[in-house]
Amino acid sequence: MSSFGLKIKIAQYALPMLIFGVVMQFSRHTAYRGFGSVLIGLGFIFLGIAYMKDGFETLKQGLDLAQYAMDGYLGVFVYILFGAVATVVIQSSSATMAIIITALASGQIDYINALSLAIGANVGTTVTAILGALASNRNGKRLAVAHFIFNIITGIVAVLLIYQLKDMVDRLSPMLGIADDDFAMKLALFHTIFNVLGVVLVTPFIGRMVRFLETLFRAREKGRGFAKYLTYEVMEIPASALAALRKETIHLYDKSLEAIAHAMNLHRSDIFSEASVDAVVKKSHKPMQIDVDRIYQQEIKTLYGEIIKYASMSQAYLDEEGNQQIYELKLAARNIVETVKDVRELQKNLNYYAKTNNTDILDNYNRLRVELVTVLRKIHGIRGLEDDEEEILTQIETQKEASKETEVQMNQHIDHLIRENKIDPYAATSLINDIGFTGSISKKLLKCAAILWVSDEEIKELGEEYEY
Repeated sequence: MSSFGLKIKIAQYALPMLIFGVVMQFSRHTAYRGFGSVLIGLGFIFLGIAYMKDGFETLKQGLDLAQYAMDGYLGVFVYILFGAVATVVIQSSSATMAIIITALASGQIDYINALSLAIGANVGTTVTAILGALASNRNGKRLAVAHFIFNIITGIVAVLLIYQLKDMVDRLSPMLGIADDDFAMKLALFHTIFNVLGVVLVTPFIGRMVRFLETLFRAREKGRGFAKYLTYEVMEIPASALAALRKETIHLYDKSLEAIAHAMNLHRSDIFSEASVDAVVKKSHKPMQIDVDRIYQQEIKTLYGEIIKYASMSQAYLDEEGNQQIYELKLAARNIVETVKDVRELQKNLNYYAKTNNTDILDNYNRLRVELVTVLRKIHGIRGLEDDEEEILTQIETQKEASKETEVQMNQHIDHLIRENKIDPYAATSLINDIGFTGSISKKLLKCAAILWVSDEEIKELGEEYEY
């Protein structure tokens, strides 16, 4: 604003920017609409600067505000108050700074008073953040408090060192090519210096600030079946809505993982341990007292319902590409829920045949558990490869083929056991059904992993070529 808004006739460029910005709003491309919004915003800012500059020139003819200049720290505090109040009323520190710059450039206010007004604008903008956070979630409110702390600390330091900072600006200005009488650019340099100084002072204490902020706005903990990340206040912001929905679907996966592990009589700590898969399955053979159906009804299904509701409501604010992502996340959530239903059926026979003396049946059920542990470990491993989506997809596709081959081999092995009369037909049908359930669980989990941890559409299309 100091360099362009006051030194050239910016109003000549403002109107064309507004016109092209409005035209771009009718484009089908999101990027063009976004660039159009930028042009409209800049156009109004520059047009406003031009009007304010002309207004202050006219005002100066009848009323010289410079005659009300105040020296010393009394003037500093009075003008800080004026700057803060102006920012609260206007609800924009940028607009307040534009007014200060134009008033300073037209000689309506003294330089030192303009510096005080700039500090006041920084302090006053905290009220804007606080008002915006009233309708936000807990983290939004915490961020507003952090914003308040940062600006207040910066403001206090700037007040205490205002004359020293003014001298620093005077020494730095010639080095940066700023003329001695270019007070608008000096004000911009002062504004930059004291904000950078605030960053330098606050940065070492960010960790402590985070710990303090996390003690604020604590809500009563919800039940295990409720959403953690779905924030309705940001639903109209496509990127935020999609990010929240993706995180909540991962939350659903983690919650379902607990039910799947316990239904197989395993602990998650064992599944993701360094021990071999065979060793983990062999040592965990006693049935766990867990009601998968209750967990499904009271927790999984409840959370799934919240995800579907949020996804459906978010679609009204998304374009075609966003709606496609919503559809994929809904599909992932549905597949996760279906895996819990499948493992619920698998658990019944797993626990029933755990009491049999037939080692062939026990070995085959252990092979099913080995298969599921292998898939879960694979997914756990790819979650740490978020920056290499091609490698993630490669590992997923490799595991899909391995799971498919395991299913074929196990069915062939069951046929062999039937022909040799090593298992009765009743047990054979149970095993065949459970092999199908295990294959279905593996396929759905791997498909969910591709949706949740592969975001590049071109890479996703490569995976779709190998669907079975």
